[in-house]
Amino acid sequence: METKETPSPSTVIELILLMETGRSVSDDHWEEIDTAHIAIWEKAKKLFRVYEYKDDTGTTRIEFDWAPVLVRLRQHFRIMTLLFDPTIENSTKMALRFRKRLTSHRVAVRACVW
Repeated sequence: METKETPSPSTVIELILLMETGRSVSDDHWEEIDTAHIAIWEKAKKLFRVYEYKDDTGTTRIEFDWAPVLVRLRQHFRIMTLLFDPTIENSTKMALRFRKRLTSHRVAVRACVW
């Protein structure tokens, strides 16, 4: 049986997204809003994964890996949930706030051009 090898991409582009959620525990309904953002990016990850176009030189296929965006949104949501948790001591909350500030707003998304 003949097996097909996946060709290597001709170009790999790394897109750097600067993500600032702008959400805080003082915002009304932040949990619902952030949960909706995560759900939308789950759908977008599938919908906007592959883009293909044809021109005189042939077909170009671009594949995007949006997973880092979801990782960043989920990370932010977990930290916000812990900050909002009334059972956690204030010293821990301060440490989490500091960690949240240190969390990079730069998210790398890989795009492979075939």
